Order: sequence, then structure tokens, then C-alpha cells
Amino acid sequence: MREGFAAAAQQGVDMLERRDPLASRSQRRPVDLERVLMIVIAFGDAQLRQRLARIPRGCWFLPETEPLCPLADTLDLMRRHAVGDIPTLEQIDAALESNAATTADRAFVHWVVGLLAGLRTLQAKDAASLRRAVEELLWLHEDEARRGEWKRSIQGFVATWALALVVLARESHIAIDVDSLYLPLHALPE
Repeated sequence: MREGFAAAAQQGVDMLERRDPLASRSQRRPVDLERVLMIVIAFGDAQLRQRLARIPRGCWFLPETEPLCPLADTLDLMRRHAVGDIPTLEQIDAALESNAATTADRAFVHWVVGLLAGLRTLQAKDAASLRRAVEELLWLHEDEARRGEWKRSIQGFVATWALALVVLARESHIAIDVDSLYLPLHALPE
């Protein structure tokens, strides 16, 4: 499992690097980065994270549309955190405010709020709140995997957002105890 995710992380970064950030022949959505980012955080090495951090926003979000901007901004914060450029509490709070004002689907907003809450608690080194943020992302994932679009999709097998937060917590020396069928902690690199 670990090797498969590591290979997927490498292939995802390779794919994003090949895109021309100025060519707008096709629509690019933040989910193009999200799928790769979470796997790179969980299974990629420092060099792969640096490569991903250098990819211009136009390679994964073009044209920029308002409902998806809060997700894109949140993924940018996550991407920065993964390479040691830790966002400030003010930047995270600004992203939370932007997310609250979005016209995006409310179910989508809950995902972004959960991830931002996780980033905020990482910054504050608050293990109890971080555990709650991971559990919220796991609940959202489980609900989607059991009843939503991921019910019959490979995407439903692993809660990559929660897994990425757990990895960042470990790297920040914050111990959190979470358990879920959707969180393969045993597959993480040592």
C-alpha cells in the first residue's frame, strides 16, 4: 500500500509539473491539486513536497472562480505548511472568514473548515482540538464513502485529508490518537 501511494504521489507531481500555467485550454480545479497534495504529504519525501510547492497555481486552478477560491487558498496554506512555511494564525483565520462568505455548496464548506481547523490547531499545538478536526474530516469522509458519491469509488477507501493532518501532527511532535478503517496509519512511512 505504501509503495502504491508513494508512486501515485510521484506521478501526480510529475503530471502537474508538465502543465503550462498559462495555457487555459481546459478548466483546472483545486481538486487537481488536492488529490496529489494529500498523498504527497502522507507518502512523499521532502524533495517531492518541495517540487509540489513550486508548481504555479495556474497549473491546478484556472480560471479562478469564486466558489472554489476558499478551497484553493486552503490548499495553498496546506502546501506551504508541508514544506515548513507555516501559515500564521492570522492567515488561517482570514481563510476561515473567506470560506464563511463563499457561495459554494455548504457540504463543501464543511470540508474546508475542517482542514482549516486542523491547520489552526497544528499552529497552536493543541492536540485535543487537532484530534477533533481529524475526527470531523473522518466523519465527513465516512459519510461520503458510505452514502455519497464515493460509495462505489476508490476515493472512498482512504481519508487522505485526515491522513495528511495526522502526518503533519506527527512532524510537529503532536500525538493524537485516532482510529478509523479509512485511516491506514500502518501504511505511513516511519
